[in-house]
Amino acid sequence: MATGEVFSAHCPPAPDTVIVRSCWGPPGTSLELEFDDGEVVVLDVPTRSLVSDPRPVVYLDQNHWIELARARVGSPKLAGDRLATYLRFTQLAESGDIIVPLSSAHLTEMSRKSGQQRRDVAVTMLRLSRGWWMRNPLQVRNEELGTMFDERATVPRVFTLEPDVTWTHDPSPRPPIPEGDVRAEALALATTLRQRRR
Repeated sequence: MATGEVFSAHCPPAPDTVIVRSCWGPPGTSLELEFDDGEVVVLDVPTRSLVSDPRPVVYLDQNHWIELARARVGSPKLAGDRLATYLRFTQLAESGDIIVPLSSAHLTEMSRKSGQQRRDVAVTMLRLSRGWWMRNPLQVRNEELGTMFDERATVPRVFTLEPDVTWTHDPSPRPPIPEGDVRAEALALATTLRQRRR
């Protein structure tokens, strides 16, 4: 609350969830999640239109997420300089000095894991990404192609806190093409060709 007042309400836990508590901290810049093992993860929450963020973005392959999880839980599989590197990277991500987004590829690859390793990697991903996502590459490509034919079109930022950007969605229906508008017709044709490739 703007007055500093805190509102708290107990909700029964959802079945089959590992999150036992969540707390949104006004003025709305973060969401805190507590897991059933006591671990707490903080996610960034956008409160207004996002502006360009000057922080470096570091996109990781899945193998690095696995190693970061091993560093976080103290696995004996990681030691020496490699451990020190992953621990320093963790510090940079948790302090907010760098942005470490997740993508649909990370989620797809993690779906093959199970048990404790899956949980360790998932919690590490949440902790270090802080809610940042890479927009779906197919959607980004479609939007970039659209800018080639429509000078008014823009491509939103690839890395974002916006929700629901990870997977592709059916494109919205296009308005009718005005007769003689070659640019609009070219855009419609390009869109049709892209959709047929899927």
